[in-house]
This record gives sequence, C-alpha cells and structure tokens, in this order.
Amino acid sequence: MTKVDKVDRNYQNAEVSSDLDLSPADIVPWGDDAWRVTASRAVHPSQQRPDQVLLMSIAEGVGSSVVPGPLSVEAAPDGRSYHRLLETAEYEAWIIQWPPGTGLPTHDHGASVGALFVVEGALDEDVPCVDGTVATRHLTAGQVVPFDVGYVHAVTNRSTTTATSVHVYAPPLSTVGFYRTDGGDLVLERVEG
Repeated sequence: MTKVDKVDRNYQNAEVSSDLDLSPADIVPWGDDAWRVTASRAVHPSQQRPDQVLLMSIAEGVGSSVVPGPLSVEAAPDGRSYHRLLETAEYEAWIIQWPPGTGLPTHDHGASVGALFVVEGALDEDVPCVDGTVATRHLTAGQVVPFDVGYVHAVTNRSTTTATSVHVYAPPLSTVGFYRTDGGDLVLERVEG
C-alpha cells in the first residue's frame, strides 16, 4: 500500500467540490504528499463558493469554538458588541454580543446569503410577512438558521441575559438595507455600507 493509498482512504468520506474534478492520478506525479495537500485544500470552506448548507456548517463550527464572555471590541450605539472573526474572498464570520434589550432593527444583508448560530442565550428573530404581520422565531443556544439574498428580519435579545451569536455572510457584506413599516408595507429607509 502506498502513502497515497493510505491518504486516499482517509479522505474517502470527504466531499470534494464537483467543479474541482481531482483524482489521485492527477496529483501523484508531483509527489506522494501532493494528493493530501490538494485534498485538504479542496474540502476547506475557504476554497469553495459557499451555499446555505456550508454557511450553516461554518457558523456552527466557528460558534462552537467561541468561549463565551465579554468582547472588548467595537460597540454599537445600542450596546451590542461585534467583531469580524475571519474573512475570505468568499465569506466572512462575525461574532455579536447582545446585552438584554438590544437588537438590530428590520434589515436585509444586501447581496449576501448567510447563517446565524446562537452561541449562548436566546434571540428573537422578527420576520415581516406579506400580510403585514410579523412572525417571531425564538432562537436558543445551539440553533443555526440560514437566510437567502433579500431576506429581511430584525434580531432582538428580549431575555434578561446576554446572548452571543456568530453570523456568516457570503459574499462578505457590502451593504445592509434598513426598513420601516408603513401601513403594513416594508419601506427601504436607508442603505449602509
């Protein structure tokens, strides 16, 4: 058994992006370690165009490695704290702490898709419906939810304890649109970014 055969068995359960079309036969001429190195890059999220499933996995993975506690980073006027944890050409991940009573009003994420993972505490997500009502989803620690381009929501900590969440966006956020409700209709108020 060659070193490449051993490595190939170790990676047999890994998913490789179909547009990469890699095989051990393509790599062996460059040496026994080339397949291992190429395979590890091929399955690494920073080398793929993220979809919602991958963004949820990234948010959950990053969120699971976060040690809860106070952030000594940028603070929003409403008291939230936030910090970009990582950025690639394809996506970025942020951590946000939400003291009780804080929130982000109704907004979209521009041209980005994303996922939100609750690390600790609880958050309420308010989603405006076409009939003018608002649907509220209560998110607790360990939950991860995806959202698509054009998704509009508000996120608020209505509990009595601080909540922490990880947010992943692809591509990295370039704009955020903020909305108000006028007679049951959503009206774009401003775009930041």
